[in-house]
Amino acid sequence: MAHFRSLYLLFVTQTEKQSLRAQCEAIQREHTASNEENSRLALRTHELEKENAALRGRAEEAVHRGKLDASNVRVEMLRERGDIERDRDRLHSQLQGIQQCCDVEANASKLHCT
Repeated sequence: MAHFRSLYLLFVTQTEKQSLRAQCEAIQREHTASNEENSRLALRTHELEKENAALRGRAEEAVHRGKLDASNVRVEMLRERGDIERDRDRLHSQLQGIQQCCDVEANASKLHCT
């Protein structure tokens, strides 16, 4: 009976050993698959971060260009405003000169008429 018991224990030990080996192989396959998925996701994350940086750079460039364009428009507007004000002042001076001439002519004609 002791012989059968040791054979039975040997059989149970071999069965447990095979079961544990199968479990270990399954865990190793899962680990390998998990590592491959991790590598794939890390690569995708890197690609997305790179794309994000490029898009952020383009957005910052567009904002900068917009600010530069707005600044250029303000400078041009100020330049044109200065031109218009100079034209206004020149015309106002000419009008005053003409008004003075008219006043002189009016006074001269009053003197001739009297």
